[in-house]
Amino acid sequence: MNPTNNSLLRSIRALLVLGVLTQTPDLILDAKAQRTGEGSTTASSDMEGAAGEVEALEAMGGSDPTFILPTTPVESVIGFNKSILDTPRSVTVLSAELLTAAGVEHVEDLYRVAPSTYTNFRFGLQGGINVRNQSGDYYFRGMKKPDPQGNYRTIFTAFDSIEVVRGPASPIFGGGRIGGYLNFNPKTARSVTGKYMESNEGKLSMTIGSWDKRVAQAEYGGPVKVFGSERKAGFYFYGFFEDSGSYYETNFDKHLVGQLAVSADINDVWRAETGIVIQDSRGGLNGGVNRVTQDLFTQGKYWSGGFSVPLDANGDGKISDRELFASRRADAAYNPIFVNFGTVTGTPTFKQEVDETGRPIGPVRRVDTGAVIGSGAAALTNLPEPWQLDYDSWELVDYNFRRTLGEDFYDATIFDVYFDVINDVNPELTMKNQMYFHTYDQVKDGRNPFSQIQRPTTFENKFTVSHEADWQPDWLQGTFLASVNGRYTDTYRENTTNSDYDQRRDLMSGPNGGFSPNDTFYSFLDRRGLDGSAITRINDSQYWEAGVGMLTDQTLLEKVNFIVGGRFDYVDGRYYEPPGVFKGKNAANFGLTENIENRLSTTPVEASGNDHDFSWSASMSYLAPYNLRPYVTVAQQAALLVDTSDASIAPSSWNRGPYARSEIVEVGLKGTFLDNRLFAALAYFEQNRTSFSLDDGVESVDATVSRGIEFEVRYAPTRSVSIVGSAVFSRANFLSGGSQQVNGRYVGFSDVIDPATGQVIVPAEAFGWGGKPQVNIPHGGIYSEVPGIPDRIFNLFATYTHSSGFGAGFGVSHQGGFAADRTLIWNLPAATTLNSTLFYNKGPWQAKLDLNNLTNEQYFVRGANAGMMVGVRQPFNVEATLARTF
Repeated sequence: MNPTNNSLLRSIRALLVLGVLTQTPDLILDAKAQRTGEGSTTASSDMEGAAGEVEALEAMGGSDPTFILPTTPVESVIGFNKSILDTPRSVTVLSAELLTAAGVEHVEDLYRVAPSTYTNFRFGLQGGINVRNQSGDYYFRGMKKPDPQGNYRTIFTAFDSIEVVRGPASPIFGGGRIGGYLNFNPKTARSVTGKYMESNEGKLSMTIGSWDKRVAQAEYGGPVKVFGSERKAGFYFYGFFEDSGSYYETNFDKHLVGQLAVSADINDVWRAETGIVIQDSRGGLNGGVNRVTQDLFTQGKYWSGGFSVPLDANGDGKISDRELFASRRADAAYNPIFVNFGTVTGTPTFKQEVDETGRPIGPVRRVDTGAVIGSGAAALTNLPEPWQLDYDSWELVDYNFRRTLGEDFYDATIFDVYFDVINDVNPELTMKNQMYFHTYDQVKDGRNPFSQIQRPTTFENKFTVSHEADWQPDWLQGTFLASVNGRYTDTYRENTTNSDYDQRRDLMSGPNGGFSPNDTFYSFLDRRGLDGSAITRINDSQYWEAGVGMLTDQTLLEKVNFIVGGRFDYVDGRYYEPPGVFKGKNAANFGLTENIENRLSTTPVEASGNDHDFSWSASMSYLAPYNLRPYVTVAQQAALLVDTSDASIAPSSWNRGPYARSEIVEVGLKGTFLDNRLFAALAYFEQNRTSFSLDDGVESVDATVSRGIEFEVRYAPTRSVSIVGSAVFSRANFLSGGSQQVNGRYVGFSDVIDPATGQVIVPAEAFGWGGKPQVNIPHGGIYSEVPGIPDRIFNLFATYTHSSGFGAGFGVSHQGGFAADRTLIWNLPAATTLNSTLFYNKGPWQAKLDLNNLTNEQYFVRGANAGMMVGVRQPFNVEATLARTF
């Protein structure tokens, strides 16, 4: 990609965005009371009423300084102003104060304060968040945005509150995933309270920490006059800057975030809210530890060694696609990296013929039938050339856990712009129109090899109206709500797929992450084409969505509550991939070396279509004695099958219908006790896909069934003590099969033994590290458990603040063991970690010290390469923050 053109494009986008803002005469940002973390409810334009609400919120902050008690109505969960206690969903609202107190800054930490959000990451880039074992939808102030996933980091400190909703979204929010969603309210949400300040206020903070962590933050807001008007208005600015190193040697984090919002009353009835968020992020990508064997877990050991066939034929230090495919024999028609060993029926399934030391001498055969696996060289009478081992180079060495394999860097620039017009003076009839624009420009570069550029853009307009039905009988109180929206998505992506040859690199062979000419590949950012890295996929996708949703909230005899709603969605769009795309990297695309140019596509790939679907949800709850709220929710929801990276819709989805349906049944019990200072919630859920193709593959709506039990408790016995705890037991199973990367031991290879000493000189796993061995898992039956999910997770966090201003917090987290990969090759051990904070608040000054992983626990998570790599979490580390308000 041309860097100059890329910079120009970003500059043009920035100017366009700023132009939109400068043409906006009345500015305001949504979300009353975001300091409480209670959602994006709206403030009345009546000065006395709104000011009174601000005072009430400040008073509540005095008795509950971390805002853990869910006592205030939350509009953004269902659409009605209902408290979390009365909302028939599993909901956790996280205030900025709680996130700060608990030291939660990254996606990997979120599960400590929000049940069912344990998340594995795409090459360590902490963007997307799982909810109930599948990717969660993202909302920004109630408007849906594409997944961050492994595209850019989600910076928690840039948000004033985060609402985690487990289960189906309200019909007014649009179709979505059944597992749940997160709604992010930016720091600039405080502009709405700025309208009622008498003077400007702000805050500055600095953070330093282990591994050269350096973060600076600034926020400033207050009242403002817009174009000389005497009507109330407020503004708020938030800035975030980070320039940090990392525990992982080749990683770094550089981020710049700017948020600006101004809020103003247009007249006595209408108000407007608008703002802009710009984020620029750049960093390394940590995929985890490759070449995993049991020695890594038990001894901290790693197998260092190389391969005997040089792939860098011209000696320029990097391997091109032409050189890779030329490594085969001239008459060979097999893929030099991928070998598929066929369908597995159980273990052991395969066996390699070897000599007395364990070196292969014959083909791999099926254990049950004795049949040779594959054909030609794929029968592995001889290993494919890139797989051939240099037996004399292998040794078992101590591993440096700061070394991980990943892509070289990513660079992303993200824009969010919104403009809302709201009328809620009369609570019996409220109206809101929301416009939201989101785009990002992202580059990833890696020598493993994987590279991509992508530019998704979305624009949505949504109009919502609510009506309190004063015409109903006294024994039935009801509210009706309706919403209509239109949304446009345009996405473009170029990348190299199925080409992460991550096991070849020897991370302990030397400096600079262990790169050598025999495992360093071209990226297409270095050189495009067969003499570099050929692009294997281009997504050029556009589609329109339109939908209408209706919802009613009915309370019978002030005891029984029903919330029932439905939604109709329609989509129309197209997909285009131009000619010239390389089709030779996938395992099934074989071809002779001399015909490699023929693997470039000569015709475009095109698909288009339209589809529609219907979603519905129904909930019932009961106002029981002792302030208990039992509830049940049943829903079926339609969601688009989009690529989780760039939000495009694939041709196969257009051909069979891009909507997928899921269903959920949730039963729960909530209650508040001890003068509303103790909140507890218990829920059981079962969710699954009801419509899917066995060939769906990995898309945005998982073909899985999940079951789980969640328990959450929040307790604030005094203003000095806050306690948050949770427990989750869950399990997810695939409804379909698919291909799975494995290692050499799984497909029947043996350890190579020194006949003189009996010691292992090459592990069996290494016979698959030169390429990508795969197996097919049949639909149904074996290997159905979704990997990477602990079977149990427990969390407890408590804070104490003394009247002198000194305070402390302490947290404990436990995760159960789990399988790292679908074929159950690696089972990662359980782990318990301890975290602590010490803080002091005096007048305008605040100081805080975070002590993370106090016991220096070494624990692992699922890594890249379908679990053939494992991630290593950070050891004991320290952060210190100094802040001042003014």
